[in-house]
Amino acid sequence: MWTVKVNGKVIGQIQDERAVDNAVKKILERAQQRYHGMVSIVFEDEKGRPVRVVGFHL
Repeated sequence: MWTVKVNGKVIGQIQDERAVDNAVKKILERAQQRYHGMVSIVFEDEKGRPVRVVGFHL
């Protein structure tokens, strides 16, 4: 189970690496309405270590 953070705020969890692409797509669709500027998406493992980091400028 991975924790998903957007701009430092926990927004949910995903099961594993296969769900990363779908999570990024959904987050970006919603982020265009909420955020302006840099958006960071961090996926952390059970121990809180960053596994994947994605950044976008909107």
